[in-house]
Amino acid sequence: MSLGGSSWAQPFKYMEEGLDAANAWARLNPGSFPQVWVREGTYITNGTVPTPPVTDAERSNSFVMREGIRAYGAYVGTEGSPSTRLGSAANTILSGDNLGDSQPGALSTLDDDAYHVVAVPSYDPMDPTIGNSNWTLDAFTVEFGNANLWAPLPQW
Repeated sequence: MSLGGSSWAQPFKYMEEGLDAANAWARLNPGSFPQVWVREGTYITNGTVPTPPVTDAERSNSFVMREGIRAYGAYVGTEGSPSTRLGSAANTILSGDNLGDSQPGALSTLDDDAYHVVAVPSYDPMDPTIGNSNWTLDAFTVEFGNANLWAPLPQW
């Protein structure tokens, strides 16, 4: 039996699950560089669409990149290595658009979007010896963050 997230036949349902699994692997195997391969599609910071009104806690969810994690988008779901990806033909989007109502240039629809779509903590409170300068986010489009609230982490 295959573990969740270990193959295209047994994928994680949410990108956060893959990032969490990679983070756990990196903790157990210092110096390793676990990879998260992400199939084409749109992934929102909450995993699922929240019920309106969107709370501050829901707006605070982000895709968190940790030390050593390599996240690769633009897969169709049959590839065996990052070099066989389709690139821009398989669009992989990380979105802060919690309700699916945001449009480019329309500020009135951003008030329920994530404060920060991708977060990169400078240290790990569970292990302060780990820095966070060595990570990869490749072949993703990041959209609809609305950073109208201060946050203590470097974020995009």
